[in-house]
Amino acid sequence: AAMSAAGPRRGGLPFALYRSGTSRGPFVLERDVPARGPARDEVLCRLMGSGHPQQLGGLGGSHGPTSKAVVVGPHSDPGAVTYDFHQCGVSEAAVDHSHGDCGNMIAAVAPFALERGLVLA
Repeated sequence: AAMSAAGPRRGGLPFALYRSGTSRGPFVLERDVPARGPARDEVLCRLMGSGHPQQLGGLGGSHGPTSKAVVVGPHSDPGAVTYDFHQCGVSEAAVDHSHGDCGNMIAAVAPFALERGLVLA
């Protein structure tokens, strides 16, 4: 991943990598990825390296707890943000939407939102 003044980038996509509990994955701003759907899933799977059993071409760690991505965006309430959890496949380049969310990754949403200026401290 290349570095820029805004932080690391992969394929032009800015992200922040967080470890939260036993999980780890990139956090991206909603404005930097397509809307929910197949195009967003494809971008996140590419970011993770999904489609290879070791995810060698991306940020994934070759098993579920390290193959998670989070998209965070603004909310109409200035003290809140939106949060979308994506459980990316490892060997299969697909997102499993049946998980809903991940408690470990939720814990890193607030620090990311503060760091990116989505909410004020």
